[in-house]
Amino acid sequence: METVVDSQSVKEKISNPSAPVLALALGAALAFSEIIYRLLAGKNLADAVWPHAVRSLDWTMALRASPTLVSSLFVGFAFAGLLLREFIKNWPEKDIPLRVSYATLGLLLGLITIHFVMDVFYLRGAFLLLPTLMGWALVCLLLALGGLPRLHTPDRNRLSATRITHVLGVF
Repeated sequence: METVVDSQSVKEKISNPSAPVLALALGAALAFSEIIYRLLAGKNLADAVWPHAVRSLDWTMALRASPTLVSSLFVGFAFAGLLLREFIKNWPEKDIPLRVSYATLGLLLGLITIHFVMDVFYLRGAFLLLPTLMGWALVCLLLALGGLPRLHTPDRNRLSATRITHVLGVF
Protein backbone atom coordinates (compact mmCIF):
# COMPACT_ATOMS: atom_id res chain seq x y z
CA MET A 1 0.00 0.00 0.00
CA GLU A 2 1.41 3.36 -0.96
CA THR A 3 1.95 5.94 1.75
CA VAL A 4 0.38 9.28 0.88
CA VAL A 5 2.41 12.40 1.60
CA ASP A 6 -0.20 14.98 2.54
CA SER A 7 0.31 18.46 3.92
CA GLN A 8 0.39 17.27 7.53
CA SER A 9 3.10 14.67 6.94
CA VAL A 10 5.17 17.11 4.86
CA LYS A 11 5.04 19.61 7.73
CA GLU A 12 6.18 16.89 10.11
CA LYS A 13 9.08 15.93 7.84
CA ILE A 14 10.36 19.48 7.31
CA SER A 15 11.73 21.25 10.36
CA ASN A 16 10.51 24.69 9.22
CA PRO A 17 6.86 24.70 8.06
CA SER A 18 7.44 27.68 5.74
CA ALA A 19 10.36 25.94 4.00
CA PRO A 20 8.27 24.52 1.10
CA VAL A 21 6.83 27.96 0.33
CA LEU A 22 10.27 29.58 0.50
CA ALA A 23 11.80 26.86 -1.68
CA LEU A 24 8.97 27.22 -4.21
CA ALA A 25 9.46 31.00 -4.32
CA LEU A 26 13.24 30.59 -4.66
CA GLY A 27 12.78 28.21 -7.60
CA ALA A 28 10.37 30.61 -9.33
CA ALA A 29 12.74 33.52 -8.70
CA LEU A 30 15.55 31.49 -10.24
CA ALA A 31 13.47 30.96 -13.37
CA PHE A 32 12.91 34.72 -13.73
CA SER A 33 16.42 35.76 -12.57
CA GLU A 34 17.95 36.41 -16.01
CA ILE A 35 14.94 38.44 -17.13
CA ILE A 36 14.97 40.48 -13.92
CA TYR A 37 18.73 41.04 -14.19
CA ARG A 38 18.44 42.27 -17.77
CA LEU A 39 15.53 44.56 -16.84
CA LEU A 40 17.59 46.03 -14.00
CA ALA A 41 20.48 46.51 -16.44
CA GLY A 42 18.27 48.85 -18.46
CA LYS A 43 17.02 46.54 -21.20
CA ASN A 44 13.41 46.79 -22.29
CA LEU A 45 11.09 43.83 -21.77
CA ALA A 46 11.54 42.41 -25.29
CA ASP A 47 15.34 42.52 -24.99
CA ALA A 48 15.21 41.04 -21.50
CA VAL A 49 13.21 38.01 -22.65
CA TRP A 50 14.87 37.53 -26.04
CA PRO A 51 17.92 35.41 -24.93
CA HIS A 52 15.55 33.00 -23.23
CA ALA A 53 13.40 32.88 -26.36
CA VAL A 54 16.41 32.07 -28.56
CA ARG A 55 17.55 29.28 -26.20
CA SER A 56 14.01 27.90 -26.13
CA LEU A 57 13.84 27.83 -29.91
CA ASP A 58 17.21 26.08 -30.05
CA TRP A 59 15.97 23.44 -27.61
CA THR A 60 12.69 23.11 -29.49
CA MET A 61 14.50 22.57 -32.80
CA ALA A 62 16.76 19.96 -31.20
CA LEU A 63 13.73 18.18 -29.74
CA ARG A 64 11.84 18.32 -33.04
CA ALA A 65 14.84 16.87 -34.86
CA SER A 66 15.14 13.92 -32.49
CA PRO A 67 11.98 12.05 -31.46
CA THR A 68 14.25 9.56 -29.69
CA LEU A 69 15.54 12.34 -27.44
CA VAL A 70 11.99 13.44 -26.62
CA SER A 71 10.94 9.88 -25.80
CA SER A 72 14.07 9.32 -23.73
CA LEU A 73 13.46 12.50 -21.73
CA PHE A 74 9.82 11.56 -21.10
CA VAL A 75 10.84 8.10 -19.86
CA GLY A 76 13.76 9.57 -17.89
CA PHE A 77 11.51 12.06 -16.08
CA ALA A 78 9.03 9.30 -15.26
CA PHE A 79 11.81 7.07 -13.91
CA ALA A 80 13.28 9.97 -11.89
CA GLY A 81 9.81 10.63 -10.45
CA LEU A 82 9.47 7.00 -9.37
CA LEU A 83 12.91 7.05 -7.75
CA LEU A 84 12.18 10.32 -5.98
CA ARG A 85 8.86 8.94 -4.71
CA GLU A 86 10.58 5.91 -3.23
CA PHE A 87 13.29 8.13 -1.77
CA ILE A 88 10.73 10.45 -0.13
CA LYS A 89 8.67 7.52 1.22
CA ASN A 90 11.54 5.50 2.67
CA TRP A 91 14.34 7.90 3.61
CA PRO A 92 14.36 8.87 7.30
CA GLU A 93 15.71 12.43 6.81
CA LYS A 94 13.42 14.18 4.33
CA ASP A 95 14.18 17.85 4.97
CA ILE A 96 16.73 18.50 2.20
CA PRO A 97 15.16 16.31 -0.54
CA LEU A 98 11.77 17.95 -0.01
CA ARG A 99 13.25 21.46 -0.11
CA VAL A 100 15.08 20.66 -3.34
CA SER A 101 11.92 19.11 -4.79
CA TYR A 102 9.85 22.19 -3.95
CA ALA A 103 12.53 24.48 -5.39
CA THR A 104 12.51 22.40 -8.57
CA LEU A 105 8.71 22.66 -8.61
CA GLY A 106 8.99 26.46 -8.40
CA LEU A 107 11.61 26.49 -11.16
CA LEU A 108 9.39 24.42 -13.46
CA LEU A 109 6.34 26.59 -12.76
CA GLY A 110 8.38 29.72 -13.47
CA LEU A 111 9.80 28.37 -16.72
CA ILE A 112 6.39 27.20 -17.91
CA THR A 113 4.99 30.65 -17.12
CA ILE A 114 7.78 32.31 -19.12
CA HIS A 115 7.10 30.00 -22.06
CA PHE A 116 3.38 30.70 -22.07
CA VAL A 117 4.06 34.44 -22.01
CA MET A 118 6.57 34.07 -24.86
CA ASP A 119 4.04 32.03 -26.81
CA VAL A 120 1.51 34.85 -26.50
CA PHE A 121 3.88 37.72 -27.32
CA TYR A 122 6.33 36.17 -29.79
CA LEU A 123 5.85 33.28 -32.17
CA ARG A 124 2.53 31.62 -31.51
CA GLY A 125 2.91 27.88 -31.38
CA ALA A 126 6.72 27.89 -31.64
CA PHE A 127 7.24 27.37 -27.92
CA LEU A 128 5.06 24.30 -27.35
CA LEU A 129 7.35 21.26 -27.38
CA LEU A 130 9.71 22.39 -24.62
CA PRO A 131 6.89 23.50 -22.23
CA THR A 132 5.14 20.18 -22.90
CA LEU A 133 8.28 18.40 -21.75
CA MET A 134 8.45 20.71 -18.72
CA GLY A 135 4.78 19.97 -17.99
CA TRP A 136 5.54 16.25 -18.04
CA ALA A 137 8.43 16.84 -15.63
CA LEU A 138 6.03 18.85 -13.45
CA VAL A 139 3.50 15.97 -13.40
CA CYS A 140 6.24 13.49 -12.52
CA LEU A 141 7.49 15.75 -9.72
CA LEU A 142 3.98 16.26 -8.33
CA LEU A 143 3.40 12.50 -8.37
CA ALA A 144 6.75 12.00 -6.64
CA LEU A 145 5.89 14.51 -3.93
CA GLY A 146 2.26 13.55 -3.33
CA GLY A 147 1.78 10.08 -4.76
CA LEU A 148 -1.21 9.15 -6.86
CA PRO A 149 -3.89 11.83 -6.72
CA ARG A 150 -6.68 11.18 -4.23
CA LEU A 151 -9.41 13.51 -3.03
CA HIS A 152 -9.52 12.04 0.47
CA THR A 153 -6.73 11.65 2.98
CA PRO A 154 -6.25 8.03 4.08
CA ASP A 155 -7.31 8.65 7.70
CA ARG A 156 -10.37 10.85 6.98
CA ASN A 157 -13.45 10.41 4.89
CA ARG A 158 -13.84 14.10 3.99
CA LEU A 159 -12.25 16.08 1.18
CA SER A 160 -8.85 17.62 1.78
CA ALA A 161 -7.96 20.99 0.23
CA THR A 162 -4.34 19.90 -0.17
CA ARG A 163 -5.36 16.73 -1.99
CA ILE A 164 -7.75 18.63 -4.29
CA THR A 165 -4.93 21.05 -5.18
CA HIS A 166 -2.66 18.08 -5.88
CA VAL A 167 -5.26 16.49 -8.17
CA LEU A 168 -5.71 19.77 -10.06
CA GLY A 169 -1.94 20.19 -10.38
CA VAL A 170 -1.43 16.72 -11.81
CA PHE A 171 -4.30 16.94 -14.27
